[in-house]
Amino acid sequence: MVDRLHVAKQFNEVVDDLRKNNSRKYKAQLSQAEQKRFRSLMWEFRRDPEELKPEERGALDRLFVELPVLEDMYEVRVRFKDIFDTAPAPATEEQQLAELRARTEALGLDFGKFWTTRDRWKTGMLNYFEGRCTSAAVEGIDNKAWGIINRCYGVKSSGTLWNRLILDLNRASEAVGRSIGELCQIVGGLKTVFLSLCT
Repeated sequence: MVDRLHVAKQFNEVVDDLRKNNSRKYKAQLSQAEQKRFRSLMWEFRRDPEELKPEERGALDRLFVELPVLEDMYEVRVRFKDIFDTAPAPATEEQQLAELRARTEALGLDFGKFWTTRDRWKTGMLNYFEGRCTSAAVEGIDNKAWGIINRCYGVKSSGTLWNRLILDLNRASEAVGRSIGELCQIVGGLKTVFLSLCT
């Protein structure tokens, strides 16, 4: 199974590249203040339409009038997310993504990089829709571990890494309503396994 996180990441990278390429000339014509306003609208561009306040949606609509290709990209990005949120089965997802692919081609948007990856990993991507499992939590902990290693210029001891992870994941206590002491007792057995597997 290919995790949704990685699929969405690659799709959004293509959207960002297209956005930058298509807005470069437009931005060059703007004053410094207008360029700042344009950059601030990119936050709204990345958000879901339902999350936008009326004034934010209005500002985005005015931008789309000035640069219509951004509206096409925005609609494609929103539709892509909608497919992953609502498709009930792999066959439905496959059909809806085929329609989205035809739409991007009709609009002249170059999503070739994403569609090539999609063709290569099609089975794994379709398998996501069988159970909608995600490794987001594991990915988050892995990123946190790499952040600690980079911040500490290389952690030599697995015990130190474990302790730093516990400290950095401190918010878990707020989420599950337990104290750090209780969490440490709960994961005591996990620490033993973790240390025995580290070299």
